[in-house]
Amino acid sequence: MTCTEFHSLFAAGAVSGNIFTLNGPNGGVTVKTASAVFLKGGSAATSAIVTAGARLEVEGSLDASGAIVATKVSIELDKNFRLEGNAAAGAFNATANTLRLNGVTVNIAATTRLEDSSSGSNTALSLSGIAADDHLQISGIVDAAGTVTASEVKRTKPSSLTFIKGPVTQKTATTLTILGINVDTSSITQASNFVDERTGIKIPGSGTVAQAQAAFFALVTPGSSSVKAKGTIIGTAMAASEVELEQSLQ
Repeated sequence: MTCTEFHSLFAAGAVSGNIFTLNGPNGGVTVKTASAVFLKGGSAATSAIVTAGARLEVEGSLDASGAIVATKVSIELDKNFRLEGNAAAGAFNATANTLRLNGVTVNIAATTRLEDSSSGSNTALSLSGIAADDHLQISGIVDAAGTVTASEVKRTKPSSLTFIKGPVTQKTATTLTILGINVDTSSITQASNFVDERTGIKIPGSGTVAQAQAAFFALVTPGSSSVKAKGTIIGTAMAASEVELEQSLQ
């Protein structure tokens, strides 16, 4: 049998008799799940994750009939956080299986994709090989309990870009809490660096820094707004240079 993977395909319906159908580009594909494990956001789940329209990732082997004998069925959740920056020494904790970037501790799951493009070609990334100042991009899911889990970790060519992007959990008149990081916007010196990326416009079109800051914060709703913040991070505090109100990550 041939090992195979199917990514971002949609289920036609639920599992019945240890079988369901994926809607593939060339028609329906039968998936046999008797020996499969089910995962949701990297955590153990049941076959109940397979519903009509669910976007799935399936790993397994093709049998003689062309059906997939699945070993793993994962539901693909919309990503709602992203980090980019340079790793500190000891960023990967092998015991806890976590990776720390920009002050945020991220869980590594069995389904996390690990990629290294720092040399110009894409290869598998060894987390234990991450060194100080390696430039990383991490994206994934933060759940309702605040647990942060990576869907993808990528080491890229060197860069000075540093940002966090995720749901806002708290705000004051000048600060935002994103992924546990306290983002202070009083360090922003240009009104044009308060941006509503949902519309692609600056906030406001003209005005002082204080006016732009007030207008921006009026649009932010903790618990539902997603903000990208660029700046300098020390510990769990960021002195922001720019903030963008954005759509949720897909």
